[in-house]
Amino acid sequence: MERPYIICHMVTSLDGKVTGDFLYDPACAGATEVYYDINRTYMASTGRRGYACGRVTMEGSFTGGHQVDLTPFENAKVMRAPGGARIDFIADDSAAFFAVAFDRQGRLGWTGPTIVDEDPGYGGAHIVEVVTEQVSDAYLAYLAHTGISYIIAGEEDLDLPLALHKLASVLGIETLALEGGSVLNGAFQRAGFIDEVSLVVSPQIAGAAGKPLFTDAVMENFGFLEAKSYDNCLWLRSKKRLYVPSDHESLTDSQKLARACREQFDLSALSLSDAYYYSSLPLCVIDAVFSIGVKYTSAQNAVLSYCKACGLTPYDRSRTPDGSRRISQLIADLEGCSARQAADTVFQNHQRTSARSGILKAEAVLRFAKVLQRHGIETFADLYAAQDLAAAAAEVQQIPGQKSGLSWQYFCMLAGDDSLAKPDRHILRFMEKQLGYRPTPQQAQHLMEETAAILHWDHSNITVRLLDYAIWEASAHKKLT
Repeated sequence: MERPYIICHMVTSLDGKVTGDFLYDPACAGATEVYYDINRTYMASTGRRGYACGRVTMEGSFTGGHQVDLTPFENAKVMRAPGGARIDFIADDSAAFFAVAFDRQGRLGWTGPTIVDEDPGYGGAHIVEVVTEQVSDAYLAYLAHTGISYIIAGEEDLDLPLALHKLASVLGIETLALEGGSVLNGAFQRAGFIDEVSLVVSPQIAGAAGKPLFTDAVMENFGFLEAKSYDNCLWLRSKKRLYVPSDHESLTDSQKLARACREQFDLSALSLSDAYYYSSLPLCVIDAVFSIGVKYTSAQNAVLSYCKACGLTPYDRSRTPDGSRRISQLIADLEGCSARQAADTVFQNHQRTSARSGILKAEAVLRFAKVLQRHGIETFADLYAAQDLAAAAAEVQQIPGQKSGLSWQYFCMLAGDDSLAKPDRHILRFMEKQLGYRPTPQQAQHLMEETAAILHWDHSNITVRLLDYAIWEASAHKKLT
């Protein structure tokens, strides 16, 4: 079934509660801020996205209990199919950020078509109401009049599979952050629709009054992806541990990819190339920019040419966090000459970032480096410690030819991020052959994460980055069967 990738993102107490007085205690302030920061950064990097809440959560967070007067809409007509059934209404087909309200009976009172909130992780999201057939025509007419989209899913109870299918197929939502409450979280969990759990744990005991993360949860296995400690809270990321069925059972897309990888590769023997062990961060920038859309040897030659010009050793498998050269040194090297001179003598490469209105890749390297410098990133250590990489990534994507974000993702991979893939034509072609369709880059990233998680249980060396490299290397050199 086509549906969004779903991340349950919540603040919890030590005893697993997501509601209660502990949330308003000063001791929880740090966890709350980390939660919102993750929502602004990690969640914002996931393509066409939205966040979903139940009626009570939406009312408490955004509508403030506003009651709408439906009297003017009592005789209004709503959109219907030829057979008379009411149909979905999409008010803004250009929206790319959504606030999805699961409001079974249509009780929420909105005053406009988008969320009004100072936090960019929430504000500006186009509102989508998910309702059942129990909702009145007057309420649907009010939503349409207000510019709010609505999706009808279910007779009396919400039909989650239908709702999620419509959110993906009609609105194009790729990632959905599930943010409560406990009842809605439980419904998603029991249906098996939660792909990832993101918990910011505050070191507090909520007590008996609070509600659990999932109401009426069922047994399910997850594997830890990441644990990150902050002042007075902990961020835990877990991904569903995927069961691999026998041959006579149907396979999910990630299971198909895992099977293909087992057939194609000696997984235990896989290792990264020297390029993933550059001696300094500037070399990662150069490779990331010069490698897009061309044969990789030209990118390697550009890196080696720069190293020769500056007397650098290109690779160091035991590299230090500071590396052998800083970003400011790369900027000084390139600002001492024009972009054309840098292309001539420093990189010996005149490629442009795109065929139409592209700039010299030599100039793109300089602009990329200046973005890093503005964000205080000079070395590997600075990159690892940076708190707002999403902002730096967004600036890099403004450089001509970098809009897709592939260069940024590959830069992070070269610098050591094991959680990312670079879904270029080689990766997408491999996936298309195994799945029968070509996923979007965002879908490809999620599929790579799920596939790596499956394979990691038997091969502890497997990461998203290593799997990406293995597929790319085999595809680029025509080794795949």
